[in-house]
Order: sequence, then structure tokens, then C-alpha cells
Amino acid sequence: MINQEMIYSGLVGAIITVLFGLALKGLKACRLWYLKEDIDNLQFERNHLEEIKRSSVAMNRSAFRGVFFLLGLLGVAQVCELVLPLLDIHATFIKLIVASYWLLIAMIGFSRSERYGKLSNYEESIQALDQKLSKLQIKQQRLL
Repeated sequence: MINQEMIYSGLVGAIITVLFGLALKGLKACRLWYLKEDIDNLQFERNHLEEIKRSSVAMNRSAFRGVFFLLGLLGVAQVCELVLPLLDIHATFIKLIVASYWLLIAMIGFSRSERYGKLSNYEESIQALDQKLSKLQIKQQRLL
């Protein structure tokens, strides 16, 4: 005969199955969103490289925009080093904030130099970006 334990276990199993299905659907949606973001970023980088390659004016604008952006970040880092001690925060925490900010500046600088370094091997860089784009688009089509 059917008793309460069997009914409860059946209900719990059904609820777990539904929740698992919803979780898988959400995971698939997240993966599609991240793939779309990666594809958009690669297409932007490819278009940016083509624009810079075509025009020295565009390259100079981009380079100076990056330089002035880094100078602005350096100025903010100096202000943080002056202002944070006045907020009466623990010294170790202040050092952690300032060090992470300087790390951010270094990472941005290296990424900008890498982008301009790709111009010396323009054809290889475009081929590599196209290969990455095609792989991501194939993954995206499989998930759809």
C-alpha cells in the first residue's frame, strides 16, 4: 500500500528534478550570455585593430587616449594614497587597496602595449582572432 513516506519521497524527488532542470536551463543561459560577450569583445578588438591599421590618426588617438587614461589612473592612485590614511582605516587595508589599484594600472598598461604589439604581426593577429571567433561561434551554435 501507499503510505505517507512514499508520497513525500515522490514529491521531494519531483521537486528536486524540476529544480535541477531549472538550474540547467539557467546555466545554459549564462553560458550563452558569456559566449556572446566574448564574441562581442573579440569582434571589437578585431575592428579596432583594422581601424588602427588603416589610419595613423586613429592609432595616435587610441594611443593618446590610453596614455591619458593611465595618467588619470596614476593621479587617482596618488590621491588615494593621501586620502585613505585620513579615513582612519587600518593601515594593512589601505596598503591592500593601494596595491590592488597599482596592479590594475599595470594590467591596463600591459594590455594596451599588447594590443599595439599585435600591429607588428597584423596578419597573424587577425588570423588568431578569426580562429578564436569561429571557435566561439561554433560553441554558441551548439548551445542554441
